[in-house]
Amino acid sequence: MVRIRKTLWFQRFKRLALSLCFLMVCSAHATSIMQRSLDDMILGSELIFEGRVAHVETNGHGRQIHTRITFEILDIIKGRWDHRSITLNFLGGSINGNALKIDGMQYPQITEKGIYFVESLEQRQVHPLFGWSQGHFVTFRDELGIEYVMTANKKPVVALDFASKRRKARLSQGVADGIVIKTKDSVTRSMPADEFKQVLIGRLKGLEP
Repeated sequence: MVRIRKTLWFQRFKRLALSLCFLMVCSAHATSIMQRSLDDMILGSELIFEGRVAHVETNGHGRQIHTRITFEILDIIKGRWDHRSITLNFLGGSINGNALKIDGMQYPQITEKGIYFVESLEQRQVHPLFGWSQGHFVTFRDELGIEYVMTANKKPVVALDFASKRRKARLSQGVADGIVIKTKDSVTRSMPADEFKQVLIGRLKGLEP
């Protein structure tokens, strides 16, 4: 009986230790995402696609809650995917009154349309998009029906600057180095989604050996 109790105590202690380690890892991810360059994102992403969020569901329990987001694929910019939809797993979410919050995590929203840089199609990660929010762009349609590109934080993108070089490594603010954001005083129009995609495709061809 004593041995059984010790074994149960050890198992509970082990689970607690693993949970604490897990939280530390999540915290480290949330506070140490480095800013990446556009070339980093293009070369480091296994799949880049334009799509629309079709379904969002949360499953799991405790510290293993995941938000599963299914996208309808509208266009593929880089890589290969032979299906009309793709489901990506994001760590965290809320289910049955339980919540796992990951600082810095932004989940694509239902019916959202955008352009997504997927780092890996096989490896399960805390955040499946390259550089977290850096690889997450949304599009909006103006009164003329033209679609424009914004960052995940809803900042209008006006240009892609591949010549931009970071002077030193720095933490990400959700925007990759080389993404030119529209400022309050800027008169430059936001970048149309089709132009955004064509620039990415052209750059990809230039980077490939």
